[in-house]
Amino acid sequence: MKHKSDTKDLLVNFINMVENQFDFKVNIIRSDNGLEFKLESFYANKGIIHQTSCINTPQQNGVAERKHRHLLNMARALLIQAGLSHQFWGDAILVSFTSSIAHQPPFSTERHHMKNYLT
Repeated sequence: MKHKSDTKDLLVNFINMVENQFDFKVNIIRSDNGLEFKLESFYANKGIIHQTSCINTPQQNGVAERKHRHLLNMARALLIQAGLSHQFWGDAILVSFTSSIAHQPPFSTERHHMKNYLT
């Protein structure tokens, strides 16, 4: 993403991808009060609740920050364990995200997803 104005399209595409690929319904979107997240008609059509944090309270981002850090740590661990270069960073993030949604250990997802690279 190069500009904040790209957020709306990327968020809509991401929500649709999660619902189609993972058969997982997004129930709540939590964001700051940024205008790039104002998609009220889209949220209403999808039945998504849009929660916003209070102004000037970054401590409310704690859950999101912990989840983000967890995904990054998982991706780093996968790359180190598999002995892969940073070229596969995007794939490692995708595997980490997929395994966190499916509540499965990453190695079971990794084997299926990354087997094309290892053979």
